[in-house]
Amino acid sequence: VRDGFVRIDRHRTVTLTDAGLERAESMIRRHRLAECLLVDLLGLDWWRAYDEAHLIEHAISNETERLILARLGCPARSPFGYPIPGVSSEARLSRRTLEDVDVGEPAVVERVFEEDADLLAYFDGATIRPGATIQIVERSRTLGMYTVQVDDETTSFAAAVAARIWVNERAS
Repeated sequence: VRDGFVRIDRHRTVTLTDAGLERAESMIRRHRLAECLLVDLLGLDWWRAYDEAHLIEHAISNETERLILARLGCPARSPFGYPIPGVSSEARLSRRTLEDVDVGEPAVVERVFEEDADLLAYFDGATIRPGATIQIVERSRTLGMYTVQVDDETTSFAAAVAARIWVNERAS
């Protein structure tokens, strides 16, 4: 409120002002660009980029942001599949998770949950990442387990993991 980024109405509902929305989008953009910089330019393992990007996102100036965009060719998405505000024209994210996919139906991973390094390391080992084609081979609702195939590899995990993988409607 003091800095003009949020407003509180009479019902105590907090909303972003235009300046607040602009500031939030800038921080998200810089964080996701930092992830891309770390992975695409510096060669950091993609599953480690989320935590590492937090360490440098606030140090990125407007000029540095422009240079990163130019060097990386204006990436539209982060290594985890999230759109980069102000760069990507894609505003809609799939709400469909792997839990919503039928057994035997191929789907393309759109994005993965980025805030759990251990889970991301697991995804890395199982080649589950944005752009990968994934197919449920077996699902046990009783046990809450999924067996999936990604490329030629098969792996199993809990339903809680399937809920952290968002997919596009169908692989082409």
